[in-house]
Amino acid sequence: SAPPSCGKSWWCCHNALEAKKKGWNVYFATLEMQPVVMSQRINLIKCGLDVKTVVPTAKYTSGIDVDFYKPYIDKAREEIANMPGKLVIESPQNNTVRGIFSNARQNGCNFVIIDQLQFIARTGNRSRTEQIEQIINEIAQEARNHPSGQKMAVLLISQLNREGVNEQKNGKMAS
Repeated sequence: SAPPSCGKSWWCCHNALEAKKKGWNVYFATLEMQPVVMSQRINLIKCGLDVKTVVPTAKYTSGIDVDFYKPYIDKAREEIANMPGKLVIESPQNNTVRGIFSNARQNGCNFVIIDQLQFIARTGNRSRTEQIEQIINEIAQEARNHPSGQKMAVLLISQLNREGVNEQKNGKMAS
């Protein structure tokens, strides 16, 4: 399992890696960070899980001891490539629900990970709650409409803002 202190994007990366390992064809829509960053995180997670070498992320990404850890990263990358599933990581140009699922289908994927619900394009001037409800309904509809008739698995991540969490603790509903 992922480290208990990991953030939502690390958790998405861990789930993408596990799904690929189990033979899923994963489309990872990263709407906040660059695909290369997510790919690097997946390699680092793989090192810690299966290569049994924990690569200190902060040191490695800042260029410290890169030569020492490079063989471990290369081994992890090779092991990921040899897993049965497919992993496509993109920052889609069309970040609408339809655009994301269209890309997933074009890539032959049956598992969609969307990191950052907030960055899905929205139209209209509805409340945030209404917009999120609409997006979730669109995602559910798109997940059921796979051309093969097969339903698509979806992992959707959203960031709770600290203000909203504090308001909920005080008995208020944040919108």
